Amino acid sequence: VFLDWELALWGDPVYDLAVHIHKMGYQPEERERLTSLWKRRMAEEHTTGWEHDLAVHLSHERVKSAIVDAVRYARLFAANGPFPYPEHQLMASMTAKLNAAHAVWGTPGPIAPATVDAAFRAWSGR
Repeated sequence: VFLDWELALWGDPVYDLAVHIHKMGYQPEERERLTSLWKRRMAEEHTTGWEHDLAVHLSHERVKSAIVDAVRYARLFAANGPFPYPEHQLMASMTAKLNAAHAVWGTPGPIAPATVDAAFRAWSGR
């Protein structure tokens, strides 16, 4: 059972599954096991077309993650910290998020970590 107490709403169980998968970063075989167990436990009316919906929700999460973290990291750079992780780790994370979003956006990729780092530094004047 997945419980999302952040908003305490009843929503699309496929979306809840997508958010969980996105945040956990499962390996392919782990994700397959999870989705198999999830499907066995869910009522049939909640699983019709779930594969397509899961792909759409995962794409949404990739784009959302890139946008939200770009804003969050830009603010950190503009304020010169405090950084929750070393800057190179933040840039590696941001690069991975942008590259995942590029696959959804259909823009050229992959983008290099040095390009992301340079953009954040130029924007923040550092």
